[in-house]
Amino acid sequence: DALPGHEQRALGYAGDHPLFMRRGTPTPDFHLSHFMQATGGLYSTARDMLSYAAACLRNDGAPLSRILDDTMRVRVPQTLGATGIAWFVDHVDGEVITYQEGLIGGFSSYLGLDRSHDTAVVVFRNSFNWDFSVGERLLIRMAKAAELEGHPVFAGSGMGKSIIKAPISPAVKPH
Repeated sequence: DALPGHEQRALGYAGDHPLFMRRGTPTPDFHLSHFMQATGGLYSTARDMLSYAAACLRNDGAPLSRILDDTMRVRVPQTLGATGIAWFVDHVDGEVITYQEGLIGGFSSYLGLDRSHDTAVVVFRNSFNWDFSVGERLLIRMAKAAELEGHPVFAGSGMGKSIIKAPISPAVKPH
């Protein structure tokens, strides 16, 4: 049964979890109580997340930019997975990567930012997997490309669709 109001969204499949389901088995929709809505009651698209990423990368001094920037400031320094408010920060291949991962039965997601190059990556999978390296590797490659090309690059991938990769000049960044 499709979740009411979301008939067009992708179906989720078992991956690394749930352990009691065979990999590739369709997972049932989560029906969350009102107490749990904030943990998994939000549906999004790659385009929505890329717009959010652009807002996180915007550094125009506006109140929202200052607030988003503050959430990414490291509060608990450590070698891997230093934490801000709802963000992790790692040093990978000479790049500082700010990221968040999302997991719910049948789905996993990654939003990564390389703030020094105005580079963002969004990856959605319609399977539950703990391995987020595809997003990190893509972000590092894009950061290196941005260093060579001299402009920001955004990319998104969603539910088995091909990766969207396009340079976006500062004048046409999504708002």
